[in-house]
Amino acid sequence: MARPIRIQYPGATYHMMARGTHGQEIFQDDQDRQRFLETLGEACEKTGFRIHAYVLMGNHYHLLVETPEGNLVAGMKWLQGAYTQRYNSRHKLFGHLFQGRYKAVPVEAEGSSYFEVVSTYIHLNPARGGLIRVGRERLKRYRWSSYAGYLSRRGQRPAWLVRERVLESLGLGPDEARGYEAYNRGAGAGVGDQGGGGRNWQRSGKRCGGVGMWAVRASWSSWKSTWSRRSRAGSGSGKRGRRPSMPPPFPPRSGMAGLGENSQY
Repeated sequence: MARPIRIQYPGATYHMMARGTHGQEIFQDDQDRQRFLETLGEACEKTGFRIHAYVLMGNHYHLLVETPEGNLVAGMKWLQGAYTQRYNSRHKLFGHLFQGRYKAVPVEAEGSSYFEVVSTYIHLNPARGGLIRVGRERLKRYRWSSYAGYLSRRGQRPAWLVRERVLESLGLGPDEARGYEAYNRGAGAGVGDQGGGGRNWQRSGKRCGGVGMWAVRASWSSWKSTWSRRSRAGSGSGKRGRRPSMPPPFPPRSGMAGLGENSQY
């Protein structure tokens, strides 16, 4: 059966996923991870790619990437080919590093919640995968995700990381990093910040398939309503409203669905 043709057009946005062949590690250490990010930065310069979110896991990675020039195939061919050559050269290996074709799921960026949901799913991956100590470490402690870049100042994050689109989809301004952190804390039901709640979330996520897309949306909708209400109350009295520090968590055992531990990615 012939492979389906990739959907490409200027301005298209995709949720990209690729894993190592036979499920093997594609990053053996932090030097490999840093090399991948450097290669990704080079790819952005060559192709005009705009990276809205990323995470590097053990045997796979996720990207939320926009292609202003409609050149997904050429750009991904260069990115994965260049990184494979550099990885193999360093570790004295040869052959394929990535398993089959990368996955590229088109994201409807306009008039849809998928843009914000995909970025949240990507940023919560380290907690789902057990790469941070749930209940003891904050999500931003994981270095190999764009989440920390969302909370950092301009000079402290990669120049090719674009935050504005995701923040705007959540009704947040470019300087509202605390609001974005609060949203992700609630979307993960306290991952990295709440003791018991975080552990319950982790156990539930492994059994039920991770954070359900509907649950992320429900948590955000509730928090966003409270955020807006307090802001309006403050502006009406001439004072800045006190915004909530954290959205209310959703119940961790509520039949979550979506991409998770039992899926390919």
